[in-house]
Amino acid sequence: MGWLADFLFGKKRIILDSKLGEISARVRNHNNESEITWKATLSIVKQPEDTLFILEGDTNGPFKGQLDAAHSIIENYHELLATASKKKAITSRGASENYELDGFYFACLTTLEYKKNTFEICFDPTDEEIDYAYSLKWEYGKITQINKY
Repeated sequence: MGWLADFLFGKKRIILDSKLGEISARVRNHNNESEITWKATLSIVKQPEDTLFILEGDTNGPFKGQLDAAHSIIENYHELLATASKKKAITSRGASENYELDGFYFACLTTLEYKKNTFEICFDPTDEEIDYAYSLKWEYGKITQINKY
């Protein structure tokens, strides 16, 4: 089955990063113009699940700006949470409300805009009884919006 996946989706390529560890993607051709989605998972202390990082790049790896932004988010994670706690969340109906990230974990970081440093940081509940989650919009080093969905 490995050869079929390689044929259909490309060969798996892995690069090592000092903060994210293994970052992988499937690469069909080695033309640098190709847009490639790279992913990594990271275990963060005191979280029940690993955090998924999805970054855009080319055949050489994630774009430097995106990788630098992901590193910054990891390095400044606690400050990011403190800043986020001062903002109000926007609900699906457009109302704003206070929120608390206790009981939620950093589930994933994904690119919102190709080749830009704009990301969505998702927080999923640790309790299966909770039926909502939060997403933070992170733009160029700042949280600009928090949504409850």
